[in-house]
Amino acid sequence: MNRSDRITLAASAMLGFLITAAGCERKQAEAPAAPAENRGTASPTDDHGHDHGAGGDRAHDDHDHDGPVVDLGTAAAGPFRVKATRDAGAIVAGKDAAFDLTVAGADDAGPKVVAVRIWIGVESAKGSVKAKAEVEDPGRWHTHAEVPSPIPEGGRFWFEIEDDKGGRHVSSFELKP
Repeated sequence: MNRSDRITLAASAMLGFLITAAGCERKQAEAPAAPAENRGTASPTDDHGHDHGAGGDRAHDDHDHDGPVVDLGTAAAGPFRVKATRDAGAIVAGKDAAFDLTVAGADDAGPKVVAVRIWIGVESAKGSVKAKAEVEDPGRWHTHAEVPSPIPEGGRFWFEIEDDKGGRHVSSFELKP
């Protein structure tokens, strides 16, 4: 490799770094701050059992997860049985709401859960934003969903379980007050 090739390689690497860094900074600058009324004082390890840590992500740090929850019930989704809860409080259009799904079902030979997505609204998700949940404990998934504004007539809490066999299983719960 001659000197010209090394300079070109170094310049390309630096350009790639700058583009990546600029993209990250732009995303951070564009991320809206949580409204003050939604900010909680969650401890580093709260009742959900996950570590918020110092300076954790906005999605977890803007809510107090130490409070009561609303039991949404249980539902079947393909071979899976799902129990859902949400943080207590009003579901408010234009805000977000925290949800937990405990997924059980498929035996050792059956499909395994690879992703859980949730949204609030109608089954087609039209006008809604799907949120991908994260595993907190084996079988327990947590995420925050954006509540559409306006909330569609008959809007529900929907979830989709994607399994390792390529299946997608959808079901829903009422948005209990």
